[in-house]
Amino acid sequence: MFSLYRCKDCNKVFAVTPFDDKPETEYLPEEGTHEEKSLKNQNDSLSGHTGHHLEKLMPIQNTMVSEQDYREPVKEIYFEATNGRKKFLLKKWRKDIKEPMSYELIQGTLKVIVDACEFREKEIKKEWLRVMSKPLQEKGMIFLTLLKETVTGAKISKDPRLIFDSPNPLVTYQKLPQGCIRMILKRLGAAFTPMERKEIQRFIDEQNQADGVLPLLIRRKFFIEKPDGQHLQAEKPAASMPARIRHLQDRTRPTEYQI
Repeated sequence: MFSLYRCKDCNKVFAVTPFDDKPETEYLPEEGTHEEKSLKNQNDSLSGHTGHHLEKLMPIQNTMVSEQDYREPVKEIYFEATNGRKKFLLKKWRKDIKEPMSYELIQGTLKVIVDACEFREKEIKKEWLRVMSKPLQEKGMIFLTLLKETVTGAKISKDPRLIFDSPNPLVTYQKLPQGCIRMILKRLGAAFTPMERKEIQRFIDEQNQADGVLPLLIRRKFFIEKPDGQHLQAEKPAASMPARIRHLQDRTRPTEYQI
C-alpha cells in the first residue's frame, strides 16, 4: 500500500510506501555475499518539500488505464485521483523493474471509448462441434447464423453485472443479456426439436460465462483531451463509439484474470 501526496507549492506528486526506508539486498558474486543498500529513504521524498503545503490524494477506483496488461511491471499508467474536492489526472511509470514508480500531473481529461466489439464466431463454432450431439453438430451453421443476427442487433451494455474483465485494462467481455438469449431461443423455431432446443439452451447457459465463448469481446482505446481541445496519447484518430455491434476478425481470448 502507498500514500500519494501532491505538493501545492511545487505542483509535484510523489508516493510514500512502508518499504521506502527498508534496505535492498544486492548479491555480490565476487565475494559470494549479500550487501544491504538503501533503495530509497522515506524522508528523501519529503525532505525536498520541507515547509511546503502537502495534500494527500486518493486514487479513484476503476479509472486506471494502460495499453499493457495489469501483470506487466514496466509500463505507463494513467488514472484519476482526488483530494476530496478536486480531481487530478496522473501518469505513473518506470523504465526498469528495479526503479520506483514516478508520478506526473497531466493537464487534460481522460477519455475512454469503445473501439470495437467482436462476435467470436470461430471460437463458438469450435466449442459447438466439441460438445454438441451429432444431429446438432450438423445444424451448427443454422444456430450460428441465428445467433449472429440476434447479437448484431444488440447494443453495447454498461451494466457491470454483464462485464467480465481480462488481463488488459482495455479489453473486457460482455455477457449476453437475458433478453437477447430469449430472442435467440424464440428464433430457433421448427428447425430444431424440443429436445434439441433444451440442449441449445444448456449450451448457451454454460458458454455465457466468464470462461465461455459467447460473451462479446469489447476493445477500448483511450486518449487525453487537453484543455485546448487537442488529443494526447492517441496513436490513431479517436473512433466514435459504435451504437451497434459489428463483426470483426476472430481473436484468441486471453486467460481470465480477475482484477
